[in-house]
Amino acid sequence: MIDWPVLLSTYNIEFVDSGPSTSRGNVYVRCPFCGAADQGHHMGISLSNKGWGCWKNKQHRGRSPTRLVARLLRITELQAATILNRRFGTSLEANTTLLDRARAIFYPEETKQPVIEPPTFPSEIKPILPTKRATCRPFTNYLLSRGYDESDIWAVCGKYSLRYALSGPFAYRIVIPVYDGFTLATWTGRAINSEESLRYWTLTSDPLKAEAWNLPPATKPITDCLFNEPALLEAEESHATCLFGKVLYDEQLDKLVELSKLYDNAVLLLDSDTELDSFIMIDRLKRYGFSAMKIPRRFKDPGEMTMDDVRDMLRSNKRSLVVCEGPFDAMRVDYALTQ
Repeated sequence: MIDWPVLLSTYNIEFVDSGPSTSRGNVYVRCPFCGAADQGHHMGISLSNKGWGCWKNKQHRGRSPTRLVARLLRITELQAATILNRRFGTSLEANTTLLDRARAIFYPEETKQPVIEPPTFPSEIKPILPTKRATCRPFTNYLLSRGYDESDIWAVCGKYSLRYALSGPFAYRIVIPVYDGFTLATWTGRAINSEESLRYWTLTSDPLKAEAWNLPPATKPITDCLFNEPALLEAEESHATCLFGKVLYDEQLDKLVELSKLYDNAVLLLDSDTELDSFIMIDRLKRYGFSAMKIPRRFKDPGEMTMDDVRDMLRSNKRSLVVCEGPFDAMRVDYALTQ
């Protein structure tokens, strides 16, 4: 039998099992078929494997766990069946067509699907928590140097699930989780030592390289992801994201175009000295309705701005998707816009 709470927790999918409009023997998630139209937890899943169904749309219901898991994790049903069979000892099969089965017989290599497991943090990468103030002090001091107030530090760390490490490959870096949808895909670490030549170091998606560092491989390269994806998909208020660099990759463009449809405005926020470097990016995004905005000249980047400065700059852009150049810029803008 599938342990749904364990499965959902493993893949960082938010769920509830108590509260208004819930019933015993079920857990509830955002309906993956409704997408952004479901702003609550309207998809009920039976813990006794009796099926699943959405309260908002009666067409979004069924009994196949592979179909639901494939939609939740944004993978194929073959991959979903493999994950469920390995993890829970089930003997599920994907809902495949006659053509799919024929291709599997005549072209077995073509239809092989890799099992996608989200990476898990090694024991040395720990959450930045107020209960560990002394241990976390070098990392919270770095955040203070980025312009945050002491009163905001723990809220920022909790909101963006920031982590730290004192040993291992990510030692003395603030680790930022990066999601593909609602599932952890990779992470990147920002060095807190200003003398460190490699400012960011990112978990590799190459299994051999990851194994050499005794780390799990990322399920996607960071250039296929956006910062803050779970919040972006909720689209309840303005949010900020970033590309993890000055190059806009096709996968990121596809995601931004789809996300922009959920917001009233879509804005590319540029540092005061990067317009030329970002010209190609600006041109590509403008084709899809994005506007470009530079921060005021008296600031180098959003890190030098107060929360009020950020809010004043974007005041006229209600419920906006704001694209920044780096994760700490995006974090600062997003935090200012959502407080």
